[in-house]
Amino acid sequence: MRQICLLFLIILPVVFSCKKETAETDSHYSIQISKMRNGYLAARAELFNLNKSNMLSYFSKTNTFYNVNHQANFNALRASFLPARSSFMLCGPYLYGSTGVNLPHGEIYGRLDSYPINMEYIDYSNTNANAGIINDAANYPTINEYNIRSWDKIGGASNSSCGMHAIEFLLWGQDLTTGSPGNRSVSDFTNLRRRQYLLYASSLLKNDMVLLTDQATFKNDLLAVDPAVAFEFMMTGFLKFIKDDFAVNGIKKALDSQSDADEISRFSDQTNEDLKNKVKAIRLFYDPRELFVTNSEYFLVDFVKEVDPDLNSEIIQKLDEMDVILAGITVDFDQAIVSAQHRQSLMTVYGHLIEIHDKLAAFSQKISD
Repeated sequence: MRQICLLFLIILPVVFSCKKETAETDSHYSIQISKMRNGYLAARAELFNLNKSNMLSYFSKTNTFYNVNHQANFNALRASFLPARSSFMLCGPYLYGSTGVNLPHGEIYGRLDSYPINMEYIDYSNTNANAGIINDAANYPTINEYNIRSWDKIGGASNSSCGMHAIEFLLWGQDLTTGSPGNRSVSDFTNLRRRQYLLYASSLLKNDMVLLTDQATFKNDLLAVDPAVAFEFMMTGFLKFIKDDFAVNGIKKALDSQSDADEISRFSDQTNEDLKNKVKAIRLFYDPRELFVTNSEYFLVDFVKEVDPDLNSEIIQKLDEMDVILAGITVDFDQAIVSAQHRQSLMTVYGHLIEIHDKLAAFSQKISD
């Protein structure tokens, strides 16, 4: 009897171990993906709420400047725009996804961060003092939030009437030099139409950002689909951000053209900081633990560690290297893209992004097969 009991005690852990392994690997790692899906939603909510807070702060400064347009308020307004811009970039990987799940408020994405923009669609340039909606009261008599939204992209994809880059142009003006941003004077805003345009374009942007934080329906939809569909949605969004948004549009396009018209923050010369924030966005999607007090969530980093620890090490190494490289670019982006040394640095960052993208794409495919 004693021997039978001992045999039972030996076999029992093996049986449970087999059951645990089977449960965690069946259905394409459905248990891990389900846990990761919860972590994705929690991180998304944290980042979108941070962005909402920064946008509300920016809009408060816009109201103040609209009512009292002097230099101190103008300086405070431009300073408050930058953290709002940065926090929006951290949301980038969550703004894309496969068709398996509907993105909430998808209709607003096209106007939030579209670039390059035709600045003469909005306001004057150094070659056309009468350009733009602001200077054309005959064709655009009433400036308000509804009309600014309706004028977006009329006549061409670069004819942005609203969004981040339209407001950046309004705040800094045309950038006519390398090594320094645009230098719009506060006196420009004695013009009531220009002040109205800034106020209502900012109100539209703020309201769009607030809408992004409403994810109740999206959360229910993502939790309702099969874990494999959810995983494909999350990973395709992440991969699109890494390659299309960051590597191609954020770096390669400007390197190929060597034109500041293709840089992310063309008017405020914040592109170097934008690139750093995009690296941080990758980090926070991969492992957003710094956003939380608790460590109870399960994220993509945990999944990759479990399935392919060598890949995890490679990803962390590449992200660390990109941080070092970008910190070493000490000139503005419009100067970096025409400098042999800095072009090579940017090409290295581009190469790292493509490598991370390709290896994560292969990982994702392996899980889905």
